[in-house]
Amino acid sequence: MTEHTEQHDEQPAHRPLSPKAKSVFAVLLVLIVGFIIMRQRFLPEPKGWINNDLPKAQELARNEGRNLLILFVESPPSDRDRKLRRGTLGKGDNIRAVRDYNLVAVMVRVDRKNRQELMETYKLSRDALPALLILDPEGNELARDEGGIGETAFRDTFLKDALD
Repeated sequence: MTEHTEQHDEQPAHRPLSPKAKSVFAVLLVLIVGFIIMRQRFLPEPKGWINNDLPKAQELARNEGRNLLILFVESPPSDRDRKLRRGTLGKGDNIRAVRDYNLVAVMVRVDRKNRQELMETYKLSRDALPALLILDPEGNELARDEGGIGETAFRDTFLKDALD
């Protein structure tokens, strides 16, 4: 009986992965890590907004006599950018409010190429991003919020105070 018990205690032999299996595993790992990194860097504009084309949005606002709503975000986006974009601006009531106020809305990514110009032109500081500005059709500032705003405050305070 002793021999029988000893046979059950033996571990089955593990075969090492073949070179092909190791290669497939390595490629999958690189793809997964790459996807995670790209997903973190990607931040789509809110529904109905112009994507990263401030001159186009300014021209549209000026030509149509509409106010301009600008969202400045870091590139790559920070957690505060994501929270404002997905939490506050992505909510149905706020999407409708932007549409109801007939705003031309644009999300602008602040990166190395345009940082200096945007910071100076719109009096932004790095610590203030994300920043929301409402401009009249001539480019005069009507409202500003820096660092993030809550869902209800965006609609019931920020937009209302500036536009009603």
